[in-house]
Amino acid sequence: MQQGIICSLTNTIADFEGSCASYTEDTKLKEKEIVLAVTRDLVGKEASQGIRFTNYLLDFVFIMVFSFVIGIVLAIISPSVLDTLEEDNPIINYIFGFIIGMIYYSFFEMTTGRTLGKLITGTKVVDEDGKTPDPGTFVTQSLPVYPL
Repeated sequence: MQQGIICSLTNTIADFEGSCASYTEDTKLKEKEIVLAVTRDLVGKEASQGIRFTNYLLDFVFIMVFSFVIGIVLAIISPSVLDTLEEDNPIINYIFGFIIGMIYYSFFEMTTGRTLGKLITGTKVVDEDGKTPDPGTFVTQSLPVYPL
């Protein structure tokens, strides 16, 4: 304590002038600092629950519109498919809705990292490193979001 700051490499008083000839950079410490810097940049930028709910509502509306358009296209191409969908069979309706949701979320999130709802609210999907996730992550994270 009486000597001041001691260099752990040379065991002499650190003069903070010039450079240390025996200095080697700790790569693990540097990687840890990079992760901390990314974390600091992302803190406070997470979407609130209100924004996430707004994204969900907007995406739900866009999925309904997308379903309607797909229904019209299917009716023009093959009216028998539309008759099947009009039946009050919840399993077929669920499967149709699931497929439409998969197409909607997969297309927009894999191409732009955003759905139409997220585009409107100015939010974007990123992983813990602040980068765009891989396509598999988009699919697994979006599965519970699909409307029933």
